[in-house]
Amino acid sequence: MAETGTDPKDGERFDGEGNLIGENGELLCDRCGDNVAALECVDCKVPFCFECKADVHKKGKWLTHTFLPIMSVADKKAAGEKREFQQMSVLKEIVESEKEYLKLLGVLTNVFVTPIRSGKFPELTSNKKTDVTVVFSTISLILQGNLELLKDLEQEITKPNPMVGAIFLDKLDNFKLYNVYCNHAEEATQAIMKLSRTSSSFKQFLETAKENPACERKGISDFLIKPFQRVLQYPLLLRELLKATPENHPDYPNMQRALDKISTEADAINKNKAGSDNLKKMISIRDSIDGLKGFKFMENNRRFVKEGTLMKISKNKEQERHFFLFNDILIYTARSKISSTQYVFKGMIWLDKMQILNLPDTASIKNAIQITRTETQITYIIWAKTPKLKQSWLRELELQREDYLSSANQVDPNSVKLLTRPVWAPDSTVDNCVQCNVKFTFRTRKHHCRYCGQIFCGLCSDFEIDLPEEFGYDSPQRVCLDCNTILSKLQDDSKKKKAIGPSRLVHLDRKSGEFKAGYLVKKGHRRRNWTRRFFVLWDDILYYFESEEAAEMCMSALERRDSDIGKGQIKLAEYSIHAAPENKTNYRWSFVLQGKKSFLIRAETQGDYDTWFNLLARMTTQGPALRESFLADQNSS
Repeated sequence: MAETGTDPKDGERFDGEGNLIGENGELLCDRCGDNVAALECVDCKVPFCFECKADVHKKGKWLTHTFLPIMSVADKKAAGEKREFQQMSVLKEIVESEKEYLKLLGVLTNVFVTPIRSGKFPELTSNKKTDVTVVFSTISLILQGNLELLKDLEQEITKPNPMVGAIFLDKLDNFKLYNVYCNHAEEATQAIMKLSRTSSSFKQFLETAKENPACERKGISDFLIKPFQRVLQYPLLLRELLKATPENHPDYPNMQRALDKISTEADAINKNKAGSDNLKKMISIRDSIDGLKGFKFMENNRRFVKEGTLMKISKNKEQERHFFLFNDILIYTARSKISSTQYVFKGMIWLDKMQILNLPDTASIKNAIQITRTETQITYIIWAKTPKLKQSWLRELELQREDYLSSANQVDPNSVKLLTRPVWAPDSTVDNCVQCNVKFTFRTRKHHCRYCGQIFCGLCSDFEIDLPEEFGYDSPQRVCLDCNTILSKLQDDSKKKKAIGPSRLVHLDRKSGEFKAGYLVKKGHRRRNWTRRFFVLWDDILYYFESEEAAEMCMSALERRDSDIGKGQIKLAEYSIHAAPENKTNYRWSFVLQGKKSFLIRAETQGDYDTWFNLLARMTTQGPALRESFLADQNSS
């Protein structure tokens, strides 16, 4: 149609679509009416010549157009024929697949349904409300309705403009039967299979029917699934038919409405089937786990996601656990010793109370994931046998946790400040002490350092010290020798940064000929653990305190030489000093003060050891002779 809106002039000719054409039928420019059109606007379908297209863009008087090369009459005809061929191909596929489907329904009805409904097996059909009775009755109605559908389709596709969409709209009531069928089909199948296990005659009937040539060695369950599969195929076929149908086809609106309504029915059936499958899986899991009493396992919105066997590490224990992941909770179990299909409940973690960390591989553990309970700060390590399995679990855990948090408007556990405790090395990965290499036995037990997570013997981890606040411990914890040295230095540096001015103990040094103060590690008579104390040597008495601050607070008492000061005191004149056994790794830089009580004392560096030993040797009963002997041993070594 001329875009200028003017009346047709004498001699002007138009085609069936209202476009201006020349004497030989060629399409002319709708703007100038003289030149042959070479371009067409994608939106308004107006033909242009090259000159008018350039002029339109130059003057900007018209609305914006998007141009494509115009199709010739021959091209349009070929495209139309191709689309018509595609439409007919889809129609034939619909008809042929419908014939095959009805053939299978006929076999199901004649070979299985009719003999069973005849009364030979009253266990299945005596009650009209059983799933089997409902399914068999519905099959007959579906078969009748689809036979009518096939008859109408075969007649319609022979017409020039087949109205297939209108036929499907007319048969919508038949599709509602599929919902009834699918709601009872699985229970009916289970009832049939159950009877085949308890009734030898019914089992023989099914085996004989299976040998029927029409069944092609397929059982009744293979046929009962066909209606469910077919109802899901209809939306796919109608969608293909809609693509192959021109928008100006009179049946196009009918096809759209039919596709929408049948897709809605199919989606509802598929959703109900998925919900039914999930319910059955939940029941199966509940029945397979012992110890779930008192827990409302069958929640309405709970959905099963994944299950599998992984290794779980909690503290120093490595255990095989079977995990069940749902959309709101993670349950872990142990396999029952009675049955391989039964499990014993061990614990659960709610997804909104969980923090997930992807752990890098180490020499002792690979394919590991760290899970932390945010409410208790308890940490678990789970690891898979392969990297692929680990990634599968990690992806599902993160996805389900994120979905659950967003749906419940929960606080993200990642925003909660978590502990930074180390990953403990599994007991099964270590046979010898990391420090002294002693072999672990029934008597030589394994101990984890709470700071580095490695495994040591009792002697090499016989130290207790306060760990950083982010570790979450309220009392001193067991650490190894090296970690004790590191932490002691860190704590000393921290205290020095907080100190204001020189220590008040310096005044004691000015008043005494023999003075030394500093931290040492002490182990008392028959005591199991090492304790770090601040020692003050003043003349011939060795005092020890909880800390340097405690010693400063007792300065006045030190000047008065009170007897009850700090944690205790050692009168060196009543003691002898000996070097600690060299064959013990954790006795490095250690010496023994022997008297009424025995004290094993260890320095934190070789230099501190030499200084303290030299000073104390002069104050003890050995006196100068021991001093000379000690220096001679040091020079010879």
